[in-house]
Amino acid sequence: MTEVSPVAEVSLDDAAELLTSQIKRIGVGEPVTVVAHSAAGPVLTRVAEQTPELVAHAVYLSAYMPASDGPAAAYTRRPEAADDQVPALLRDDRAKTGALRLDLATDDARRCRFGRHQGGGRG
Repeated sequence: MTEVSPVAEVSLDDAAELLTSQIKRIGVGEPVTVVAHSAAGPVLTRVAEQTPELVAHAVYLSAYMPASDGPAAAYTRRPEAADDQVPALLRDDRAKTGALRLDLATDDARRCRFGRHQGGGRG
C-alpha cells in the first residue's frame, strides 16, 4: 500500500500564501531576500509576482524558475532536460501519493551523486 503524502493537498497558492505570511513576519514591513531551492522556485515566483513589494531579491538556488503562468513540470519535458537523472530515482505513483518520492539508496542515485552516469562525467 502506498502512503499518501501529508502535503498532497497543498497547492501552489497554499504554499505561496504561507511564504507570504512568513515574509511579512520576518521582514516586519520591509522587503527581504528570499532563497528558493528545487521545487520551491515556483512558490517564490508566485509570491514575487503577487507581492513584489515584499521581495527585495529572489534567489533561485538549483531551483525551477518558471515563467509566469508556466508550470514547473513543463520544463522536465523540454529537450534540454533529456539527460535528467531524477526520473530513475522516482518511486511510487505521484498521482496516488501526491508527492515525488526519491530512492537515494540505489546505484542510479550513487551515479548521480558522484557524477558517474552514462554519457560521461567524472569517474
